[in-house]
Amino acid sequence: MNNLFRVSFTRLTVLLSFFISISCAKNSELVSYDAETLENSLSDEYDLGNLESSIEITESDELSLLVPDISLYSSIVVDREKITEYEYFYEMKEFNVPIVMTPRVERYLKYFTEKIPHVTQKWLDRANKYMYVVEDIFLEAELPSDLVALAFTESGFNNHAISRVGATGMWQFMPSTGRMYGMKNDFWVDERRDFEISSRSAARFLSDLYKRFDDWFLALAAYNAGPGRIHRASVKHKTDDFFKIASTRTLALETRDYVPKFIALLIIYKNYLKLGFEAPTTAPLFFSKVDIDSQVNLFWLAEKLDIKFEDMVELNPSLKVGITPPVKSYSLRVPYGRDKEVIDLLSKTDKAERLQYTLVNAKGGSNIKSIAKKYDVSLSRLKNINCLDGNTILQSKPLLLPISKYSNSNMDKGISKLLNKYTPKYYVVRRGDTFIAIAHKHGMKTTSLKRLNPRIGNVHKLRIGQKIVIKSR
Repeated sequence: MNNLFRVSFTRLTVLLSFFISISCAKNSELVSYDAETLENSLSDEYDLGNLESSIEITESDELSLLVPDISLYSSIVVDREKITEYEYFYEMKEFNVPIVMTPRVERYLKYFTEKIPHVTQKWLDRANKYMYVVEDIFLEAELPSDLVALAFTESGFNNHAISRVGATGMWQFMPSTGRMYGMKNDFWVDERRDFEISSRSAARFLSDLYKRFDDWFLALAAYNAGPGRIHRASVKHKTDDFFKIASTRTLALETRDYVPKFIALLIIYKNYLKLGFEAPTTAPLFFSKVDIDSQVNLFWLAEKLDIKFEDMVELNPSLKVGITPPVKSYSLRVPYGRDKEVIDLLSKTDKAERLQYTLVNAKGGSNIKSIAKKYDVSLSRLKNINCLDGNTILQSKPLLLPISKYSNSNMDKGISKLLNKYTPKYYVVRRGDTFIAIAHKHGMKTTSLKRLNPRIGNVHKLRIGQKIVIKSR
């Protein structure tokens, strides 16, 4: 570890010792880190919002890091100039967003560099694939390029990250915010996972937040908690100083820590070699684009191009089932320099071969047996491919029916595996169940449950064995 970095943490130790002497009488609780729990909380399936909840508070003396008292914030913002005189081992000119050094920032520097360096290294490796794309998008939007580090805070640059509340993608957009910024989310695509589309939306969102608050710390906090919540907190405390607001308990701890995490991860990103990390092992993700006018099955295309299906998915992460959507024109990413080869291939094949299946838009209430009979498809195979477990379709959805000419059991399994991730979940009505009780059991409002089950007429007359959709795609 760089000697200067050790010096900075020596200062942190002195500073913490001072606060320990003040607060030990009030708070003898120590933080105990469970390495496995922490690593799981920072896995690809969750965001950094889980960090605090995964820290176990105990009475043991196993760890030397005291639980930071919230007064640490207020005690250092009294003299604001001392914060901005960042005299450790970086110069302000290296950054184009504000850098403020607080004990909380140092805590996260220590955490990401010493507690979970393997996770941080993984993020640095993954980020190298997309960083040039994101930086270009942010510069085009006239945003400070250092804001790209926010994707570390959000997801570790993981296009498939899903938070505990359903935020998705590299930039962790909630469904409502995603729709607000024009990102599609349907049976075929979730554009929150597309590294270009979502980055453009994130750039617009950040621009809008900065225009509203005229302060990057408040704008970043609003990205996490929502602009309304940050505005109300600012009005309540009559200040536009994020750190003064963060010295109170008005905002959730996740939001109070959001800016310190961002600052710590930005410092690490811009100085990772100094901090003991390795140069990224991955190469930037270069690609070409082909505009296609009919659906293309990526399993088929990958086989024709003699590349891995996973490589096509990495280039096109928004595609849910490995098939492009049924739109007039779709921009498909292909390995760099192979666009002409793909164009030539598509020109020599018909729509059926490109898709490999017959597509049927089945309405809710449709009988699966009659569909299988009409298209001369095995009922069991139809169910397996489309992840169906009954003979009635409860919600309208597209069905993929195999074409005997292009029969491919491995492709069927691949499609089924992808579809299973987005297949609606059902609850089977039991004796004594009521619609309201089912909704509350699954943490839903009755109105939300009703929207998922439009075919249920009278919710007061449920039948034993009846299937209720409790989670949609």
